[in-house]
Amino acid sequence: MSAPLATRVIPAFTSVGEHEWACLDHADNPFLTHAFLGGLESTGSIGPATGWQPHHVGVYAGDELQAFAPCYVKSHSHGEFVFDWAWADAYHRHGLRYYPKLLSGIPYSPVTGPRLLVRRDAAEPGSLRRKLVEAIVAECESGGHSSWHCNFVRDSDRAALDASALLRRRDWQFHWNNPGYRDFDDFLSALRSRKRKNIRRERRQVAAAGIEFACRTGKELSKDELDFVYRCYVGTFHAYGNHPALKPEFFRHLAEALDERFIVVLALRNDEPLAMALFLRGGERLYGRYWGCSEDVPGLH
Repeated sequence: MSAPLATRVIPAFTSVGEHEWACLDHADNPFLTHAFLGGLESTGSIGPATGWQPHHVGVYAGDELQAFAPCYVKSHSHGEFVFDWAWADAYHRHGLRYYPKLLSGIPYSPVTGPRLLVRRDAAEPGSLRRKLVEAIVAECESGGHSSWHCNFVRDSDRAALDASALLRRRDWQFHWNNPGYRDFDDFLSALRSRKRKNIRRERRQVAAAGIEFACRTGKELSKDELDFVYRCYVGTFHAYGNHPALKPEFFRHLAEALDERFIVVLALRNDEPLAMALFLRGGERLYGRYWGCSEDVPGLH
């Protein structure tokens, strides 16, 4: 006889073991790896002092994890990439408290993926997702949170969310899909003449400046290169008036833990890096996240 289902609040992701996490369906999403979510907490990139307090919800059969929703108690709306400042202002103008609110999503990452994760071998995944939603709504109401927000959800989660009469918000996000280009020249041939010429001119500018490129995975990066990547990340955030929330320890942790799924393209001159772009890889998808440079070079962007 199977154990009855029960829900629990999980105040620290690091209490979830790697083996039980591996039993859940993450849709091969690098932002839902144990390394990513656990690393955010263990390196201090999120926590009560940052306005991202872990408050995850799990469904258990006995001591066996059946389903999980990454949840955070938020005291602000930074790092969500869904802009609800107008809602917060409306609450304030009517004498209501908008924060704290409850959020299901990936900190600092506007990436679509499962938010109601269930075991890969679940006989009734829809039932488990509904159980999660019911538990989160109850936690929201009993915990004094103004609202619950579930951001960048995957299609498989929507039925359970819609069944609870939650409001659906629609927005735009642009993705690039490769239709099967043979190489870069094949990609260029699909563009209009003016754009094709502009790209080729910029590439000649970069080559004339003595810039070469190298692609490194996590463990291939030297300490100095990884330090450069972090400095570029910080510099880009400061240039746009934003706060770089991620710690250098988080970058080092991800490079080691994700390895081939952690990809950095370096722009080099005389073997010295002067620009970088950082990606995470999940299956056949590349997620471009951070970029920056120590020197502006015409055409290098």
